[in-house]
Amino acid sequence: RSQCPQMLLISIARKELDIPKSLFAMTVPIHLNKMQKSDMKSFIRSLFCEPGMIDKNMRVDGDVADCIYECTKGCPLYTERVVFWAMRKKIIELDESRNRVVINSTLNGDPIGRLRG
Repeated sequence: RSQCPQMLLISIARKELDIPKSLFAMTVPIHLNKMQKSDMKSFIRSLFCEPGMIDKNMRVDGDVADCIYECTKGCPLYTERVVFWAMRKKIIELDESRNRVVINSTLNGDPIGRLRG
């Protein structure tokens, strides 16, 4: 007897997807709720750490948390995108001497304004 290959498909969407009827019985929707600011700080910390090695002593400056929360309203998927964008643009960074995620003070202009977009 032959078996069908097994597959796990994960799709990220803001609205309900049209799922083929043949797959509908096998789907499990997962709804993400908005994060509180304290949860978002923990999430930001995790994005600066190696997978599975979160530094619980690392802190996130209030300016960073306020700006990102204002921009993302606590949406986990959007928070991740904004943090990675800000890291790539070097707007936020890990100050290893203080073990804190901070706004890059060496940028010209208004880095907080860049983060707020």
